[in-house]
Amino acid sequence: MPPRKEAMAGLEVANKPRRRSFKVEEFDPEKIKSEINPFAAKLPSVSKQDAPLVIDNDSGAEVAAPPKDLETVDDFSDEVGRLWGNAGRAFIETGRALNRAKEKLAHGDFMVLTSQRLPFSHNIADRLMAIARAVDEGIYPADALPPNYTVAYQLVSLYEHERPVALKEGLVTPAVTRRAIEEFKKRMRPHDEEADIRVRDKKRLASLIGQRARIDVEIAELKKRLGDDAA
Repeated sequence: MPPRKEAMAGLEVANKPRRRSFKVEEFDPEKIKSEINPFAAKLPSVSKQDAPLVIDNDSGAEVAAPPKDLETVDDFSDEVGRLWGNAGRAFIETGRALNRAKEKLAHGDFMVLTSQRLPFSHNIADRLMAIARAVDEGIYPADALPPNYTVAYQLVSLYEHERPVALKEGLVTPAVTRRAIEEFKKRMRPHDEEADIRVRDKKRLASLIGQRARIDVEIAELKKRLGDDAA
């Protein structure tokens, strides 16, 4: 049937059928992904906030690119927390970040970082830094270290004259165990009581330094809070 016409103010207007209005809905990529392929729902989501991936020079694996221009305690706290949360040999990168922090931050700020703002203790921070230095100074290649930082530190803590022997005996390998390294140390130091005392004293010193740092930070905070009443 042709459209009905009506006279309106001397004009003929055709009554055109009304157009339907459609509400444009936002597309949900995750919903579309799960509806198209049930297996796709298992894929990791991509967020604009995710850090870009780069190839790690040590392991050859893809890792998140570190943020640039780390300057403050907050910057280094976030970066170290991110690296520590990753798997594999990220403890080397974590140690490097801590070494950069020590170079850039004031001493007091660095102690705040290692004593209050990290997901691990000050002693662990020292060990991670030592591992990173050993790799960066060419003492050990990163791919020769065990994938566990506690075992890697056992290798790093060998004395200089012990390292060639450890290498010759096949201890410098990712598969080495902590027990094997400890037995090697006992064999290399059977009567070295002075060395044992030094190791004990160094551990005690590191513990005391960590305690003093935490105390200094707490004292500074209390003085700031009390102001003139702190005297």
